[in-house]
Amino acid sequence: MAGWCRRANGALALLSAGLIVAIVLLTLYEIVSRYGFNAPTTWTFPVSSYLLLYVIHTSTAYALQEGPHVQISVIVERERSHHYRSPRGRVRGRPTLGMAWT
Repeated sequence: MAGWCRRANGALALLSAGLIVAIVLLTLYEIVSRYGFNAPTTWTFPVSSYLLLYVIHTSTAYALQEGPHVQISVIVERERSHHYRSPRGRVRGRPTLGMAWT
């Protein structure tokens, strides 16, 4: 069962790559039509936005499978070493950790 799931995730990753190429081409089309012909389009930005949503949804499974997704564990591990105890005994972190979460 895991084999077909890996193949499906790989196919969705390829679809995501194709959608990114489509976003780049749409952006190039918008730039040429806006600045080259002084005729901006109204549809390229919304279509690119929706395509980016599809890229995120179709590539998440592959990213979780392969492990290259962005993690903030480096920040968490770095900040754990800088914790201190307040006078009441509670552990408090530095302000940079709070900024990383917001």
